[in-house]
Amino acid sequence: MLPTLLFGNLSFALLTLSMMMRNIVWLRVLAIASALATIYYRSVFVFDPVSIVWQVIFISVNVIQLAIIAMENRRIRLENREQDFLNRAFPQVRKSSARALLTIGKWVELAKDSLLTVQGGPVNRLQFVSAGRVRIEKDGVPVAICGPGDFVGEMSFITGEPATATAIADDAVTILAFERPILHKLLDADTELRLALETSFNRNLVEKLAKSNAAKSTSTQPGPAAPGTEQA
Repeated sequence: MLPTLLFGNLSFALLTLSMMMRNIVWLRVLAIASALATIYYRSVFVFDPVSIVWQVIFISVNVIQLAIIAMENRRIRLENREQDFLNRAFPQVRKSSARALLTIGKWVELAKDSLLTVQGGPVNRLQFVSAGRVRIEKDGVPVAICGPGDFVGEMSFITGEPATATAIADDAVTILAFERPILHKLLDADTELRLALETSFNRNLVEKLAKSNAAKSTSTQPGPAAPGTEQA
């Protein structure tokens, strides 16, 4: 019967979908939905009291964990710049994980012309631009501008290689800096946070490429033709 097939497969589909979630809250919500579908299936179509009991236990554990997450989130209070950092870089990370990340970060105020990285030099920390502009130069030639929401040194952080460009504060800049060994230790202990950081890197790279392409397009657009001439 169609209802039997529907509920027989729905629980497995929801459970599989939950395993694809990087956000722990959605993972647990979908896992609970899967268990509810299984309880309905085992109560109406294929009666199995043992399975029902264990699904109820499974739901109870997940509800308790969701309640713990909610309480942790309510207890944590963030500064405006901390919240802005999370909104830009880690919009779906639990506040408890976010607090652990913010605890190891250091807010640094940089004056104009301060160096964030030097081409060919080691990159000992990952830097997030909270305010101000950072000029990126390669072989002494400006190639890009980073602003609020951008990471500086993320590729060297991933690869361990020296900096491929020099990053210079174009004006007064505020950064959130993470020392490499300390951040690596935290990421090794928190898979959710590590996956979130990788996602943030990918998103920021796409945004940087889009801004770079837009800047190139603007700089190559022909200006207005001089009187009495035509543009090719």
